[in-house]
Amino acid sequence: GSVIGAILAGLLVRRFRSPVAAVVGEVIGTGLIAAILAYPIAVTLLGNTKAASAGWTFYILPFTLSSAAGALIGGAILATIWKALPQATAGRKSA
Repeated sequence: GSVIGAILAGLLVRRFRSPVAAVVGEVIGTGLIAAILAYPIAVTLLGNTKAASAGWTFYILPFTLSSAAGALIGGAILATIWKALPQATAGRKSA
């Protein structure tokens, strides 16, 4: 699940050039998309009857809460690095 969130976060950062985009991408990618994709895997491969009885929304809340917490911490770190980045790359020509 976290792979989907990381990919979406990276794509959104590339598109919008903002640490907030990374946080949003992580939460949507892991908390929503990966949670929905995890349901058929859990039911089919693991035989998880609790997930099957709760329906396809079973993983959305726990995935969203955990990814939001991690994304906020990571976003705060990224924002700090982001502020220092222009000074670190000053004088370099972009390719």
